[in-house]
Amino acid sequence: MIKKTIDAVSDVTGKIAAWSAVFMMLLIFASVMGRYLFSKPILFADEVSGYLLVFHCFIGAAFGVKAGRYIRVDEIFVKRMRTRVQAWLELITWIISVFPVAIFLWHSIIWTIEAYESNYTAGTILLTPMWIPYLMVPVGLSILLPQMLVQIYKAIKTLQNFTPADNVAEVNHD
Repeated sequence: MIKKTIDAVSDVTGKIAAWSAVFMMLLIFASVMGRYLFSKPILFADEVSGYLLVFHCFIGAAFGVKAGRYIRVDEIFVKRMRTRVQAWLELITWIISVFPVAIFLWHSIIWTIEAYESNYTAGTILLTPMWIPYLMVPVGLSILLPQMLVQIYKAIKTLQNFTPADNVAEVNHD
């Protein structure tokens, strides 16, 4: 039940992130067209597109993890290892990865609260209260962290499904 909920939240935030990229692209396109056709760019386009980029990356991160759409560097070595060793490496990697994400989440919460309490604003045309774009980081990481825990759960389940016969079969095929 919890796993399904986390996966569903990741799916929804993935769709939201995709639409934010479309909106960012349209905003930049409109600003460029305004600049070249009418000599009137959208003055806040750069600022808002920067915020949207942060939003897109952090809100979409959990979906990227769920869908396996992240950078992997295991093609050369790990793919040549036995399946059980690959599963163990997957589990260890996810466990190790949780800690820096949790630390980053904690610090981003503090960072956002400090920006809110100090009324810190961007020195731009919109005078954006910076806690708003800063908030995207802890929100995104709060969605990413449970998805990473789901990946740990999946890795454990994969390891539990191995049988001694799997190891014999692998040795015979090498």
